[in-house]
Amino acid sequence: MLENYKAKQNSSRSTDDNSNDFDEEEHPKSSKISKTIKDLEDLQNEFPTKQKDIENENSETNPDINFDEDEEFAKGIEDLKKQLQIKKSRVVLDESINNSVKYSYDWFKAYLQLLTTYGEKQDTQKQKSISFQEIKPYKAGNKYFLLCGASSYISPEIEDADDFKVLLVFGNGKRENITVEGVSKKGQDLLIYCREPLSNNTLARLSNIFKVEINFTPVIDLLDRLYKAFTNDNYIDGWDNIQEAMPSLEFIYGPPGTGKTTTLCNRINNIIAENPDAKFLVLTPTNKAADVVCKKLQDINPSIYAVRLSSPTDPDLEEYEIYRDTLDDEDMQSINLVASTIHRLPYFDIQEIGLLFQYEWDYVIFDESSMTGLHYITFAIMALFKSNPNTNFIVAGDPKQIPPIIEIDEKELENSDFQDENIYKMMNLESFNPKEQEISKREIDTIQNLDTQYRSIPKIGQLFSELSYSSLLKHDRATKKKEAKPLPDKFRNLISSNVTFIDIPLSQDNSIYRVNKLFYSSYHTYCAILVSEIIKYFDSINLNKNWTIGLIAPYKAQAILLNKLITSYGISENTKVHSDTVHGFQGDECDIVFFVCNPNNYFYSGHEKSLLSKEYIYNVTISRAKDYLIVLHPYTAIRNNKFINKIGIFYKNNFGNIKIFDAKEIEKKLFNEENYIENNSYVSGHDNVNVFGLSDMKYFIKANDTAIDIQLRDLTDNNDKNT
Repeated sequence: MLENYKAKQNSSRSTDDNSNDFDEEEHPKSSKISKTIKDLEDLQNEFPTKQKDIENENSETNPDINFDEDEEFAKGIEDLKKQLQIKKSRVVLDESINNSVKYSYDWFKAYLQLLTTYGEKQDTQKQKSISFQEIKPYKAGNKYFLLCGASSYISPEIEDADDFKVLLVFGNGKRENITVEGVSKKGQDLLIYCREPLSNNTLARLSNIFKVEINFTPVIDLLDRLYKAFTNDNYIDGWDNIQEAMPSLEFIYGPPGTGKTTTLCNRINNIIAENPDAKFLVLTPTNKAADVVCKKLQDINPSIYAVRLSSPTDPDLEEYEIYRDTLDDEDMQSINLVASTIHRLPYFDIQEIGLLFQYEWDYVIFDESSMTGLHYITFAIMALFKSNPNTNFIVAGDPKQIPPIIEIDEKELENSDFQDENIYKMMNLESFNPKEQEISKREIDTIQNLDTQYRSIPKIGQLFSELSYSSLLKHDRATKKKEAKPLPDKFRNLISSNVTFIDIPLSQDNSIYRVNKLFYSSYHTYCAILVSEIIKYFDSINLNKNWTIGLIAPYKAQAILLNKLITSYGISENTKVHSDTVHGFQGDECDIVFFVCNPNNYFYSGHEKSLLSKEYIYNVTISRAKDYLIVLHPYTAIRNNKFINKIGIFYKNNFGNIKIFDAKEIEKKLFNEENYIENNSYVSGHDNVNVFGLSDMKYFIKANDTAIDIQLRDLTDNNDKNT
């Protein structure tokens, strides 16, 4: 068949060359893709899909007997054709965006259409599942449980999914299903909420769990709903110049740990004290951010009647019966404040009134606004302003932190031209310097800079102050002389400084030190094992004191590997360890932070689209640490990472010379052997089916670009664990 196809192509090539079906001058790149799609369609006709015999389809005989090479080839052509059609639409939309006035109404329409070509539109799976290694009670009451050791990356979008069901598989093979009403992402662990408590019989058997699997239905039409609302003339008016069209905004610029949420909630409380009938709408990019605002309000003034539009996601808030999934006119007469993720705004209906954005709110507050999709926040402001021109808009956030999260893989993200779009950039307010802000802001806007950080000790706080905030931050812990939490005495023999730099080996010729890829996402096996062993040692000598430890990596695969290793090590409840990407750690803080700065190559390119060329990656990571920061980076192999170098210079200029420890020194102190991890590791390719036998190596690793398995063996008692 291939020969017949080639003959037809050769005979028709001259005709195709003269074809006017494609306009090369108007869309040269999309035209080439269109021609390729047409060629694939011609090729596909040579391999028609055959009707399967029902009897053979249900047969349990060897599947190779029924294998049809032509049919499989046709399927491959169809998949490739679909990908090319998506690629073509992106090329056309990119051109439409570039030909539009930036941030105009037409620009946003094309931008929204482009976003729908990623993630949700491509995903045809009606059901998804993630497996976990264990399930643990999270709080008394038997309704909240933490699922640990995820088999794949947990996206923030899981919080918007529906139809959650959890399957418990016990060691004896028995299975039990439990119904889950809501979930909340906790690093790369997942907090689930069960409306009905688990039975005592089930609770007693949780220690015998072999596997936990959560199944859910992704919400795949959120962007469609937004696009329909965005293009509805009844909801929003068009514009050419966003600077002229946007109503006046009050910005609260809050760097890490400066009390942004407290400032917002105090403001709400003061306004309600003067005007008890004032109505507030708080919009956030995540459930967690909305919960934080509501919890802070409860602390400041429990009499404020606040409602959270969501299934329960926080066990403390649930006690106040604050969660709601419906609202009506009678509710709105007594409610002071409604808090919701911004994704509900285009479609949530207040019964007897109209859509959420059609209610005449007095104040609309956007918290964590730099993380909020520009398409969502722009629609919100313009639609709410049309409904009530007297609405007061407060935009709180920090443009130096994480930009809005686009749910695409890291390879596509690094190639995207729109990954850093946020409202601060659109309104020319990225600088924290008041003099620069005064020049760039509109006359109708106001800015409040929060310039005292309360979270980090000065040795850490000064690093991110100089990196991103023009050295303008003051440090409350210096003023109040609040010292760092003391480390366990034995651990100080390993790490004693508040800021520690560790040089990790990087080698293309040694598999344990190699840059690996898992679905295009980078990870470094040695670094993950070393960090996990450090934490295991810390936990073993921690004398019943509570610690929080954050493991932060730029890439998803590294975060997943770290999380699975930590789960396998069985860390005690006194040491709370959270592993996630930099994007997943926004808004969190920990006593100790390990910044696993694993590279995606053997050199630093400095390309402006690379994740490791983004200042926010370093700013967010450093500013999560309260007392101790440990930076792991291949200092010897990669010397030109400008942000890593800046951090070292800032530390040296403020606190004296830095010492960069060789990772082998850490191994020597941990294991009394410099090359312990390398000498006790076996790395091989990953097969489709893995059968692990007993290994004399402590770390038995099988990996390829779609999977990684690590068998951990305790060499002292022959116990084995798989991750």
